[in-house]
Amino acid sequence: MPASSAPSMPNAVRRTIELVALALFFGLVAIYAARPIWDIDVFWQIVTGRIITETRAIPTTDILSSIEPEREWATLEWLYGLLVFQLERLGGLGLVRYTHTAVQWIAFVVFWASLRFRLRFSAITSFVLVALYVVLYADRFRERAHVFNLLFWTLLFPWLFDGPQKLDRTRIAVTAAVVFLWANLHSGGALVFLISSTCLPAAALIERWAGSSEQNRNLARAGLFLFSITIAAVLAPNFVRSSIHIVTLLGEVDVFIPEWRPTWHYLSVGTIPGHYFCGLFPSAWIVPVAWIVAGPIRALFEEGRHGFARTLEPLGLHRIGLALAMLVLSHRALRFVEFAVYAVVFTVPALKARLPIADRVKNPILAISAAALVAVGYHSRIMFLYGGSFGRAVRTAFGERPILEGKFPEAASDFLVLKRFEGGIFVQPKWGGYLLYRLWPKATVSSDGRGTFSKEAMQDHWATSSPHENFSTPTNGPTFEAVYGRSPNVDVVVAWHPAFPPGYTPERFTLVYHDQISEIWVRTDTQRGRAFIERTR
Repeated sequence: MPASSAPSMPNAVRRTIELVALALFFGLVAIYAARPIWDIDVFWQIVTGRIITETRAIPTTDILSSIEPEREWATLEWLYGLLVFQLERLGGLGLVRYTHTAVQWIAFVVFWASLRFRLRFSAITSFVLVALYVVLYADRFRERAHVFNLLFWTLLFPWLFDGPQKLDRTRIAVTAAVVFLWANLHSGGALVFLISSTCLPAAALIERWAGSSEQNRNLARAGLFLFSITIAAVLAPNFVRSSIHIVTLLGEVDVFIPEWRPTWHYLSVGTIPGHYFCGLFPSAWIVPVAWIVAGPIRALFEEGRHGFARTLEPLGLHRIGLALAMLVLSHRALRFVEFAVYAVVFTVPALKARLPIADRVKNPILAISAAALVAVGYHSRIMFLYGGSFGRAVRTAFGERPILEGKFPEAASDFLVLKRFEGGIFVQPKWGGYLLYRLWPKATVSSDGRGTFSKEAMQDHWATSSPHENFSTPTNGPTFEAVYGRSPNVDVVVAWHPAFPPGYTPERFTLVYHDQISEIWVRTDTQRGRAFIERTR
């Protein structure tokens, strides 16, 4: 029988296969998302929430810092800090962990459901796209405020996809309400959504120039949409100030923060297929987007504005603009690589219009792509993290321990609490937040992952991070000691091995504690340092 006349698979069988595949896939996503806390930011967020609760005010200076407490600071996530503080107070770090697990899991389910039922994508296309999203998001499975960026994008992207012609009062009002909440939970995420939304009125303006029949109505709707969500964001208490703060700050320190490096940095530091895929995919997707854009541009030169408008109509100019915006964003930084999935979503209709392929050809290709993406995600989150042991992954994901073992200086913190330490701590960013969580308000830290300190302070932390080539010779010891003791507010150094180059004996610091992962060195030339040394004897 010719392939073209072969009987199709019964709908009941198709649906059963889809449900089984989805159940298995989202079971894996739950395991991926439930990994114990390993991110450094949630701890200082809890402390920030505590401060806001106790003072009933959002901090304006860096009161968590031991070296620059007077430096300006505007938190992007004040409401998120309140949320995680209340969660921790109600159910400890376990509740914090599983709340983030639930938000991320729900977000991926919502994304799939939006594709399948709101946008009417096929079963296999929807599955491929959600599997792609998981691969691109793999490094972001963690306890941070960005989980709400993930959730809100999955909720709102279908309305961007539909474009201005379907923006009614209900959609505009609901989006504005979500953006207001979003701007309080993570103002940076809301700002990205606002900037992306400018594609709607921009596309409407171009369509008006090209002579589209719906030009005036679309422009009015898109303008009202952008105006409404902008006002909603600006009304958030800290949105404007924190947005200006983060843009200014990144110009000083982004080069020192790995997640702010361009996406192709994955290619130089990658160790697994998932890293290389993330480094390559955004650039690879430029090819189909460029091919789509080439058609209307050619029509513009050959036929003028009317040909341009005629060619654009089946493609959706706003979707092309959004796809380009998502590609630019996904190249900007490692932390934004996940947005490449939306570049794909927004180009699906245009690809269908310009490249019609029979299902008997397309579906096997998509099925192979889905299997490959699931395999890459599994390797990234199971094989790489747990040595290929699925049982270990499950036990770790749903075990009682909320913090990833060996990730933070738990024993060293116990020692500082037991000996009643009070003062300033010099510590690298990956441990600072945890020390704040354990010791605040009796202690402050030099860094905690926010990157809010000056460029000079950032360079000090970078130069004394371990492992580092500067640790190779004892002659660098005085430089390290000078960095640790530069601020008069620092009384101890909490470091992972080693704190000083091998063979160097510091003059102003004495070792009072060490374990398998950490050391505590105390200054002998500060009053609080000497008092703490006495308490350790």
